[in-house]
Amino acid sequence: MSSDVSGLIQIVNFSGSSQAWLQSVLACYGKSTIVGAFEELTILPTVRLNIVFIADLSDIERFETIHMLYSDHNSQGDVLADSPFCYETLAILDTEDAALILKSLRSGIDDVFIMSQLETDVAPFTLRALQALRRCHLISEGHEYRESLEATLKELQDDQQAAYQLQKRILPETHQSIDGFQYDYALLPSLVASGDFVDIIPIDNHRTLFYVADVSGHGTSSALITVLLKNLTFRLLRNHRRDSSHDILSPLSTVQRMNIDLCALELDKHLTIFCGLIDSQSNRLTYTVGGHHPMPILKTKSSTRFLEGKGMPVGLLPSAHFEEYSITIDDVFSLTIMSDGVLELLPEGTIEKKESDILNWVKAHYLTLDAFSEFVFEETDIENGLPDDITIMSVSRV
Repeated sequence: MSSDVSGLIQIVNFSGSSQAWLQSVLACYGKSTIVGAFEELTILPTVRLNIVFIADLSDIERFETIHMLYSDHNSQGDVLADSPFCYETLAILDTEDAALILKSLRSGIDDVFIMSQLETDVAPFTLRALQALRRCHLISEGHEYRESLEATLKELQDDQQAAYQLQKRILPETHQSIDGFQYDYALLPSLVASGDFVDIIPIDNHRTLFYVADVSGHGTSSALITVLLKNLTFRLLRNHRRDSSHDILSPLSTVQRMNIDLCALELDKHLTIFCGLIDSQSNRLTYTVGGHHPMPILKTKSSTRFLEGKGMPVGLLPSAHFEEYSITIDDVFSLTIMSDGVLELLPEGTIEKKESDILNWVKAHYLTLDAFSEFVFEETDIENGLPDDITIMSVSRV
């Protein structure tokens, strides 16, 4: 017999000659041990099969007493639920007595054989013993597999919590007033950690860089890419203050640096991004688009429109081409930036229809982050989870 169904077999309450015969019959099925009396019967994780001899009703009563003591270790109702122990008990009866057979089965014995019949044909007994060993082996494997899955799941949950705590520490404050401009955002992950990321970086007393990025995928691996983004912009800001590089003064140069670094890591990850820089002295918004969709909505006293711009996602190709755009900021304006997860929250329809609905809502309402968020989540039950990470950012003049 293959080793995948082997296990300890206990031979209980048999006489010397019968013990030797059974051991020879079961020799290829695993290690067997002799148990003289029912009171010596033990339940161990290695026990897979008990073979008990029943001569009369008193033997059944003795078996029942021992069997009840170990009932907590063998949950017959749901053997996969709590107990790592799994075994079967086969009885060999001295005589073919219907009442004895019925009583044996009712006592918890799994199957019954008659000694006189086994002396002429042992094949049904050996086949049943093999089936019992295989069943118990599979159940034992199920326990081990479940425990392994639970341990792996716990590790994944711990990793996600660690990534979430790290990400929470490096995200900017959700509401900031910087140099006469108000920056507000809301970020809701579909899992514990988010592949969406926001940063707001005051460079000096009149320039602020900000961006909304959406890393491909979800969860911990995507969240770790957002940590890389934070590290890169921190280095760019440090270089600017050291007067060694001024890439952070240009959204185009910043996005190009992100693209080069992400491609060099070869992590099979890419991201979309809208990166903007507001200069209060020149009263201009400069921005670069890296595959970001939908485009931000600019609302002024005279118009409401999607910003123009295009560009490849960041991290796909080292030679990816990006452009820089620049517009004058009105005295009264609002800029609404959102990740593509917002589109998945809106009622069914084409992307064009959803974009049109968003634009029309912004046109018709006094725009605040809370009001827009309420519109986006109007038909979504957040408690049941989100289909994608959701980020909404609003920039306006104070």
